[in-house]
Amino acid sequence: MAKAAAELAIAQPAVSRAIADIERTLGVRLLDRGHHGIEPTPLATGCRAASHRQFGKRGSRSASGRDRPIHPAASGIRLDVAQTVLGTFDYRELRERKIDLWLGWTPANFAAEDLVVESLLNDPRVVVAGKQSRWVRFSRLDLAYLADEPWILPPPDTFPGAAVAELFRAGGVDMPPTPLTTLSIHLCCRLSASGKFIALLPSSIVKFGGRDLDLKTLPIELPRTSMFPRPS
Repeated sequence: MAKAAAELAIAQPAVSRAIADIERTLGVRLLDRGHHGIEPTPLATGCRAASHRQFGKRGSRSASGRDRPIHPAASGIRLDVAQTVLGTFDYRELRERKIDLWLGWTPANFAAEDLVVESLLNDPRVVVAGKQSRWVRFSRLDLAYLADEPWILPPPDTFPGAAVAELFRAGGVDMPPTPLTTLSIHLCCRLSASGKFIALLPSSIVKFGGRDLDLKTLPIELPRTSMFPRPS
């Protein structure tokens, strides 16, 4: 578990809970836990073998025991994954076919006749702070209360940054002090967990990792905007 957590850059309890959730959903046991450690069950071994046949093995084993990459075409499937930042709303990367599929946050009023969008998840943004922050003791808050607090927000020249600016305008509040702007959710989580900063994060981050990250959602009802729909 510790090695898996280190490779995924998440806390070990999160790995244990994820496996327990999968076992509960499937109604089967995937791991045998004994005095000598953890071993995959025959069903888990079969699932792993099936995934290797479907998508190709990660690589061959070298003398050191580490995975050695193989040519992408050997698996029959090639995926080139690139991180991109949309600075405007024209989705130029998609229209120029620099990318074929984009996974990300789209505005509620998305209207592009030449593009097809499918909603996979309603993941509203929430205001978060570290559990030791003085703001977590309040039962109700407003954006105005946090106007002078230091925030960690997306850069203003990006799609998320423009959405945040629209949010504060709709709330009748000036943009708060932002000593750091970043698109890194990991950095936002770590800094806000210190209790010194406020951040705006997808609710799924707090739901699935808030306990491990010492984060708490603040009781703020965000104004509805074209890019911030109310939770369904």
